[in-house]
Amino acid sequence: MRAIIHRAVVRTLLLGVICLATESSAQADADSARRIQMRGFSIVPPPGSGWAIRKKSSDGIFFFDIARSKRDHTLLAWVELVSLDGLAAASDSPQIFAKSVEASMKTPEDRFRVLEAEAIPYRAHGTDCLQIRRVGEESGNRQFPGVLFIETRAGFICRHPRDPRMGVMAAHSERRPSGATSYLDESLRKKVEEFLLTVLFVPIQ
Repeated sequence: MRAIIHRAVVRTLLLGVICLATESSAQADADSARRIQMRGFSIVPPPGSGWAIRKKSSDGIFFFDIARSKRDHTLLAWVELVSLDGLAAASDSPQIFAKSVEASMKTPEDRFRVLEAEAIPYRAHGTDCLQIRRVGEESGNRQFPGVLFIETRAGFICRHPRDPRMGVMAAHSERRPSGATSYLDESLRKKVEEFLLTVLFVPIQ
């Protein structure tokens, strides 16, 4: 059972968002002036025009950059409440927490190959957090035969201050064909990093 839970956490942390990039277009424009209340956290949408809500559930919200993204080159930003059961114990030290998450990020899955992954511990909002970064390759996508994609991801995951068995993950992710120029120039990178900094913890209902 622990192994099944662990694989589910890995998929949530590392792979689930990529599936959104190949689905239909975003559903609703994001109001960058309105704070959105979610289960366990609140968030202000990414600043500037061109962002839309791609998916929203009780535990997470995903924003899609409709101004720049194309079918084969996408940019997403999201925040999600995730269970840490099977990944890290509530009593684990920050260093063990980091090693566990980093090992999970390096786990091969389906058609994805991890090139780089790191998790660096730090403290914020009175809880243990990890700065996370991952670079990987995707191949064998049936919608894009013969195309090799590069997927980059950066952000953080923090234990929830009210329940260390739960984590809040906030990140941005870009998937692009190998050789294509990244959308993340200095200006856009600053905007998505500003978005990540708007995360506030609220009670988990």
